[in-house]
Amino acid sequence: MTPTDVEAALELGCTVQKFFPASVAGGIEMLKALAGPYAHTGVKFIPLGGVNALNMGDFLSVPVVGAIGGSWLAD
Repeated sequence: MTPTDVEAALELGCTVQKFFPASVAGGIEMLKALAGPYAHTGVKFIPLGGVNALNMGDFLSVPVVGAIGGSWLAD
């Protein structure tokens, strides 16, 4: 959720990272901010928490978002 967390995960070779709780952690704006210094690493985020059918397209339009998730997707 923070640049420090992203750095630690990248050091371990994790290029797909969960971003939770997305809405509380700054949502789309935070993901765009993380894209600046980390897009060149190939990192992709999966935001959860606050993602829904109404805003999923906005999240998916951010280049560093590889997928979305949430309990609302399936029963």
